[in-house]
Amino acid sequence: MVEFKITPLIREAIDKALLSSLLKDELRDRLLTHTAHNQAKISLPTVKDLTEFLRVNSIPGTEKYRWVHEILVGSDIIPPSSGNSDKISNDQVAKMMALREQQLNREYERMVKNVSKSSESARETPELKLYNESMSFGIGLLVTMVSVFVAVYWAFNRVYGTTVGVVAGIIGASIAVGAELALMMIRSARQQENSALDQKNRKKKEAAHADSVKRAKLNASAIETHVIEPTRKLTA
Repeated sequence: MVEFKITPLIREAIDKALLSSLLKDELRDRLLTHTAHNQAKISLPTVKDLTEFLRVNSIPGTEKYRWVHEILVGSDIIPPSSGNSDKISNDQVAKMMALREQQLNREYERMVKNVSKSSESARETPELKLYNESMSFGIGLLVTMVSVFVAVYWAFNRVYGTTVGVVAGIIGASIAVGAELALMMIRSARQQENSALDQKNRKKKEAAHADSVKRAKLNASAIETHVIEPTRKLTA
């Protein structure tokens, strides 16, 4: 059985798990055997069960070591004693490597999830968006012109006659068109500002994604150094 040296990080994780009322009795009994200060080693199955409990139940204060490769950073494999004929098999090494790959894949999927969603929401065709906005503005402008012309013509026609009513209606429609154009320019300026802000936020997300990938590579390097390489040396 593969065993690791108990580090302060592992001991802290054990203490936090024992404080939880969600901990099952079987795992609690196993963890209690590792609370003594003279107990310096812990088995890999126990480490896996411990991290799974912390992760599934979201135990507060354990965000930094809810995966096997995170909690084992700084720990070393304890070589089998000379009187023990049990050897670390290649199957065990393969299982550890497969576990490492699974954890990294899950972490990577979690990191790119938000980035993928934002990319899908930005797939709207620019030409279609421009066409819809132009149609909406054109119809709104036409309705405004007709409505203002009719209202002003009706008001002035009753008092000053048809000619004055027509002239007043044209002037009123022109003023309404100018106001609509001014509002369009203001909306366009705001859209440009929002577009620039969205682009800035997208760059921040991309930078955060790149940083997360970098951390995942560092975690992979750490488990390669502290887990896989020592195990390979023991099996050699």
